[in-house]
Amino acid sequence: MNIAEFLSLLKGVKPCGDGWQAYCPSHDDQRQSLHVSEGEDGRILAYCHAGCSINDICQALGIELKDLFPQKLKVHAGGKSPVVATYDYRDTNGKLLFQVCRTADKRFFQRRPDGKGGWLNGLGGIQPVLYRLPEVLQALKQGETIFIPEGEKDVDNLARLGLAATCNPMGAGKWRDHYSEHLKGAKAVILPDNDEPGRKHAQQVAQSLYGKAVSVRVLELPELAEKGDVSDWLTAGGTKDELLRLAAECPEWRPGPKVIPSIINLADVEPEDVDFFWKPYIPKGKLTILEGDPGLGKTFLALNLCAAATNGWPLPGQDGKPEFVTEPSTVLFMTAEDGLADTIVPRLEKMGADRSKVYCLTGWREAEEAEEKAFTLRDIGALREALEQVKPALVVIDPLQGYLGPVDMHRANETRPLLSGLGKLAEEYNCAVIAIRHLSKTGGGKAIYRGLGSIDFTAAARSILLVGEKSSTGEKAMVHTKSSCAEKGVTQGFTITELDGFMWAGVSSCTAEDLLAIPEKDEKETETPALDEAVEFFLGILGNGEKVPCKEIREKWKEVGITDKTARRAREKLGIKFLYGKNGKPNCWYLPDEYLAHTKEHEQDTLGNDVAHTNTDGQDGQDTKTPIESAFGYVAHVAHAQSDGQDTLEYDDIAEGLF
Repeated sequence: MNIAEFLSLLKGVKPCGDGWQAYCPSHDDQRQSLHVSEGEDGRILAYCHAGCSINDICQALGIELKDLFPQKLKVHAGGKSPVVATYDYRDTNGKLLFQVCRTADKRFFQRRPDGKGGWLNGLGGIQPVLYRLPEVLQALKQGETIFIPEGEKDVDNLARLGLAATCNPMGAGKWRDHYSEHLKGAKAVILPDNDEPGRKHAQQVAQSLYGKAVSVRVLELPELAEKGDVSDWLTAGGTKDELLRLAAECPEWRPGPKVIPSIINLADVEPEDVDFFWKPYIPKGKLTILEGDPGLGKTFLALNLCAAATNGWPLPGQDGKPEFVTEPSTVLFMTAEDGLADTIVPRLEKMGADRSKVYCLTGWREAEEAEEKAFTLRDIGALREALEQVKPALVVIDPLQGYLGPVDMHRANETRPLLSGLGKLAEEYNCAVIAIRHLSKTGGGKAIYRGLGSIDFTAAARSILLVGEKSSTGEKAMVHTKSSCAEKGVTQGFTITELDGFMWAGVSSCTAEDLLAIPEKDEKETETPALDEAVEFFLGILGNGEKVPCKEIREKWKEVGITDKTARRAREKLGIKFLYGKNGKPNCWYLPDEYLAHTKEHEQDTLGNDVAHTNTDGQDGQDTKTPIESAFGYVAHVAHAQSDGQDTLEYDDIAEGLF
């Protein structure tokens, strides 16, 4: 006798805890005091809380005590764990095709009749069918809802409640499309286990049934424990009526949109020449970065380009060349640093720009009556709408970091989506996009590594123009430091005067190194900006508690032009600690916990805005410290402190551990 047969002899059976409750047959039970469960070896366990003996219970049911024990514990071939449960799979006529067997160690295997009263392992070519298929087909004829949990135990528990239920053999992910043929016209309710494999299985079943069943619903049971199933839900107090109510309220399942990949055979792509706003410096449909230190002419140069665009004027190198003759065009200008009325408009007028063709994106609204929001590159829909209305030949973003929004400029995973979206719009509308970027305060290093933020900015740009001043002569120039669409252009000189404004001065001999060279100054004066920049750099990398390998962090500071000496001073100022390898050498950098805990109390703005702070006497608005000094004053005292007696290595020793 199995547990299902035993329960069928009882009255008032309902799931509870790890088994079932029922009215005890050996006394006048009014409280369902009989508890029934199944042992790991297949034995039926019965206990009456009123005190009836197991012999009394068996006598009242007309069975013998031996009936509570499995006739013979069968062992899975190749193993030692006994079979504790079997599930019969039958064809449409009720003929036994195969069994799914569960062992005491919760393994499953299939076996089939050998025709001689014994069993053969495996299916042996038998096409699998749904569990309890004859009962399901009968329920379909009567218009009953068909519940589809994941396993046979769940199906049997639902059947004991009088519900039609089925499942496929071999568990989650093994549903086959031919199973759905038997469920044509069904009202199907899928009951997934509360785990990722269960949810994926439910979606697979739903997809297979869709279009065959009258309706398909995927019902995730409420308050179900992790990895729990419908049997667990019933044991916890769920009822048949509640299950039917939840099924009726569950919305019908609909497939999501079909994923159709866009694949292009490059043999079908006709080669095209890159179109330029100013060849070879500024390509159309691409991102160009115009970078340099503050006050050296980046915005002046950009406004000169705007003036040329609105009038159709040639730019340096284009004079007298018919291919560069253009019609006047519109410009979209965005500025986060300069006032329109007192700075941008007067400069445009001095340069002779047609201001009727210059538009400025200042913000956006979700609806006509809604409050205006500040524009950032996250608001790609607003930018698209602006491009659609203005249809500019040139877009200027001044500066780029002013429109990034709440992102860390040093994290590629945060900046890359913004740059990608900007590049796609430039290509879609075939406009030249110039993003103005400030340089880091750190001197030296290659020009392409001096821009603020992640190296991804440099990678995303198809052209980079460096604006600067040669310190020894005061000569200003624009150097073409990166060009992915054509040969680099020659260096162009320019002047900026109060009388004439911005004027091109012809080809210049200045190099990028000339423009980036730091004039000789007092050592302290030179080091302070570099140190502040290095501190900001390391905070961007380590500020969230990351532990970064020494070699990796050294490569990063080299990329942005930070010297080893400045890196050491920044490490000391921040109290950065080391994780040591088995060889006794440092292999990772990290900020101390006490510093991280303190800095959580301070707001940090990576775009260069002021940091809100209060001075030591508690009076707001009187703290004259710089943002960096204010934010890092806490760690000044740990500059040379020991960390567990280990942070006392000389820099040469530290450097040895970086490789």
